Amino acid sequence: MKLRSPNHATTAPPAGVGPELVGNGDFETTLSGWVATNGASITRVTGGSSGSWSARVAAPAGVAVGIDDAPNWQPVTVAGTTCVASAWVRSTLGTSVAIELREVSGLNEIGAATSAVMVPSSAWHYLAVSRPVQVAGSSIDLRIIGGAGVPLQVDGLSEHCG
Repeated sequence: MKLRSPNHATTAPPAGVGPELVGNGDFETTLSGWVATNGASITRVTGGSSGSWSARVAAPAGVAVGIDDAPNWQPVTVAGTTCVASAWVRSTLGTSVAIELREVSGLNEIGAATSAVMVPSSAWHYLAVSRPVQVAGSSIDLRIIGGAGVPLQVDGLSEHCG
C-alpha cells in the first residue's frame, strides 16, 4: 500500500504492526475523534494531502497549536508490542511540526516518542514515529504539535500497534 501526496510517496507501516486504529485520519466527512490542543480551534478545510479535505488548527499568537486523538485510538496496549504513527502536515515555512506518541496509564505518562521536521516549504510533509509499549493495559495518545500562533494543516493520520 502506498500513501500518496501531491509531493511525496512513501510506503505504509511495515507488515505485522497490526490493523489501522485511526477511524478518521483523512477528515473527508468530519473531525470526529480529534480535538485541538491549548485552546486552539480546529476546522475542516479543502485541500488534503491525498483527498479533498484536511484539518486546520489555529491559535492566537504565542499559543502552540496541535491536534490530539480524543479518545485515544489505542485505548489498551500489550507490553512488548510497537506502535507506529504517521501523518501528512503543512505549515508556514520554518515552523517546527512534530508527531508524538505518548504512552499513558491513568494520569501518568510512561514515556513518549517524538519526530519533528522544520517545515522547508508550504508543501505537504510526511512525519512518522514509533514507540515500543512498556506497560500492558496502558493507552497510546497520538498528537501533532505545531508552532506557536502558526496555522497547521494535518491529513492522512495513521496508527498501528502490534
